[in-house]
Amino acid sequence: MITIDEIRDMPEARRLFRLFAIALVLWIALAVLVMRVRAMEDEIAMNLNSADQVINVASVYRSYPEQEQATEPQSGTDSLAAVSEIVETLELRGRMSQLQANASGVQLQLDRLYGKEMREFLDSLERKELRVRTAEVKTLSGPDGLVLNASFLLE
Repeated sequence: MITIDEIRDMPEARRLFRLFAIALVLWIALAVLVMRVRAMEDEIAMNLNSADQVINVASVYRSYPEQEQATEPQSGTDSLAAVSEIVETLELRGRMSQLQANASGVQLQLDRLYGKEMREFLDSLERKELRVRTAEVKTLSGPDGLVLNASFLLE
């Protein structure tokens, strides 16, 4: 009969043990990988469900008829003057890269705005009863923190 000490001294036993250890490590790594993939699948499913809810709410909102404005919409030149006044009041003239009126409204592009400045600008638009038809906002990392570049189509 062979003793355990004799088995330990056998080179084949050592190779077999190493192979077993490598197989065990690979099996554990695969199990961890499978668990992580399942967790990611669950997270993706939750994100898709959340996005579906947002889309459903947006479609319900869009299905409501538009309410009539109490005041008449401003003309393009009045809107341009109002936007120009807001930009001057908030001292954003130096960060304005585009301001023009066209048939679809007033196009405005502002660069390097901080969040507080953006909020003040949007509040001023609301006070002047100007409506944002479309907006594209990009977040950039600046030396003083995050800044926003925004393009608006106003009416």
